[in-house]
Amino acid sequence: MQEPTDALPSIHPDQGQFYGSSRRRLTQLIDKIENKQRAQTFIDKYTHEMRLAKGAKYRYDPPGLTEKAEFFTAPPVKMFQRNSFIDEVSADTADVKQFRPIVKRTFLMLDLENLRDADATKFENYNAADYMLGKVAESLTEEVERLKKQFAGRNIRVEVGRYGGDEFALALVGDYTEEDLLRIGSDSLQKVQSLDAFYQRLPNEPIIRSKIKVKSGGFEFIEIDPEDVMGSEIFEYYFQQGVILNDEQIKIEKERYKNKIEDFRQSAVSRKRDYPVDVDSIDKKILYLTTRHPEFKDVYEDLMTSTLPTELVQSLFLDFVENNIYDRLLGANVTSFADLAEHLNKREFSSLWIFDGKFIKETNDALGYPLADKLIQNIWREISSKISPEDRDNLFFARRGGTFALALRNEARLSQETRASLQKLKAVPFPEGDFTVPVGISEIDLQALTPSEDKPTPLKVAERQANEDWLRTVFKQMVNVDIEIALPQPDSPLYNTLDEANLIGFTRKYFTSDKRGYERVKDALVFLQMEVGELANKTFNDIRSRLQLIFDYEKKKRYS
Repeated sequence: MQEPTDALPSIHPDQGQFYGSSRRRLTQLIDKIENKQRAQTFIDKYTHEMRLAKGAKYRYDPPGLTEKAEFFTAPPVKMFQRNSFIDEVSADTADVKQFRPIVKRTFLMLDLENLRDADATKFENYNAADYMLGKVAESLTEEVERLKKQFAGRNIRVEVGRYGGDEFALALVGDYTEEDLLRIGSDSLQKVQSLDAFYQRLPNEPIIRSKIKVKSGGFEFIEIDPEDVMGSEIFEYYFQQGVILNDEQIKIEKERYKNKIEDFRQSAVSRKRDYPVDVDSIDKKILYLTTRHPEFKDVYEDLMTSTLPTELVQSLFLDFVENNIYDRLLGANVTSFADLAEHLNKREFSSLWIFDGKFIKETNDALGYPLADKLIQNIWREISSKISPEDRDNLFFARRGGTFALALRNEARLSQETRASLQKLKAVPFPEGDFTVPVGISEIDLQALTPSEDKPTPLKVAERQANEDWLRTVFKQMVNVDIEIALPQPDSPLYNTLDEANLIGFTRKYFTSDKRGYERVKDALVFLQMEVGELANKTFNDIRSRLQLIFDYEKKKRYS
């Protein structure tokens, strides 16, 4: 039997094959071409999240001690984004399986507190939330690099990535011990909690400097039991769609299928790729991608200058795009809002649509990630079904949570059929139940906007308008229901509960949730105050009054 080794496999000396994650394989290919810099930049852009501006300088004026202002810089930090983190961990699992038929995996999940307060804190042109995330990413990255050196010679792999929002994930794969886990969790937590963060509770209050806090007091340990076949398959299925399920969520999925693994396997549809029907060969897929994403084309042509077989180069390139850029949950050519913003800054689009789907977080918390994922998939399915094949190539798609963006390329035109269908999209079916979930829509004419640093970005404007459209839809529906049930008094037993999965229950939870309800109610009140249309009449006074009660209660609880 081959002895365990920590050396990462590379190109096989006899077969000329590439090993490791799609990022590693493409990096190995880059070593065989002349224009390495452009290709490496391409890999970094899509596999890592870059936090902060390079050399961002912050000034902190301690309350009452402005003569002792401190200046400090925050260098950018490279950390795997979610897709690339999953790609790396999956490759690590395959590596370890060469030496162990049964592979242990544990995920350490870290959730930061008070990120929203940091997000409202501005240091000149920089954001305190970016600083906070960057410092945590820096600390965890340094810890993982130290661990990789420590585990040299042992059959153990360790990775770290940004899971999303205020969450980070560490992964251990291989022959680690319980002692290893506890020590890593303790050491990493101690280092994160030793870092400073900055918060401003109210706009006119001084910025407070304090240590970073984490939710639940530390890491959540998610150990995947390799001997639990059904549990492992459920975890892996959702993991490949971009979701890390914990023990309770896996248990819920088991119960959903009455612990019958075959029933789960039959319902689990393999992750598809969102290519048109006639794009059925690797050549056509490459042409399809490089046409829709011109920024891919130069890098692809650079890669093709290698002396390796064409099909191998195409396979490595396609595998990288599908594993790091595609939306894992949708199995579709949908990128991130950060990528969209970059293209918007280059003024590559003539118009922008936003489809704002809510209740994702509420579904996550009350009913589990799998059902929330299905809700996101339903939103995408409804949007995608309304776009004609001819129009699809002219659109750029992006997603953040349950919010989707469609951008129309310059010089392109959207057919009246597609436009009319998209405008009618006001709700999507909830995955389980006989009700629909409202969707807010906005469309921005980008060519009519004049760029200005003093104005919100077109993306921010479109998001705000979509949110307002969603509020109009929800408030019109609420007029016809019992306001006491939909928006209960703060002392009501219904407050901050989701006793039933329906539109009333989700709306109630949306406006009264502990973490986000306050900001949502505040935004809704501002919107109602400025509204001059239908919502301005007295029919909606009861909603205004109840939202004001909730706002006053949450403000007192939050800032007293």
